[in-house]
Amino acid sequence: MIASGTNTSKGFKVSQREGNQIRTNDEDKDHDTDVTIEVRDKVGHLAARASNTFGQFDDQTSSGPYQLEILNRVDSAALEGGNVLIRVDPKGDDTWRFNFIVELHMDDGSVLTASADGLEVNESTERQQVFGIV
Repeated sequence: MIASGTNTSKGFKVSQREGNQIRTNDEDKDHDTDVTIEVRDKVGHLAARASNTFGQFDDQTSSGPYQLEILNRVDSAALEGGNVLIRVDPKGDDTWRFNFIVELHMDDGSVLTASADGLEVNESTERQQVFGIV
């Protein structure tokens, strides 16, 4: 998954690049399950966000890249040590197993990433997961 946006103020500029996506493993995401992705800086301020169903994600497929709306422009020092949250809001039963990557391309030329493999979210016990930006 990758964010994409344009803004002339200082901070991060995330752009679409090949390889930034979601890889669904052995349990698909239903077409009507809402997915929310949030990028927060190290003090918890919301920097970017996306929320949509994004359609069906079948088993053993890759999806993306997707756009995140840039809400607050921050520099790499503020984002390093921040986190990315992914949350599902299913319409009924849905367990989704996947791998996830976000690349944040900064105005200074640096690239920050957040990624995880083997994630599982569902309607009851694990609706969201958070992982760090490095």
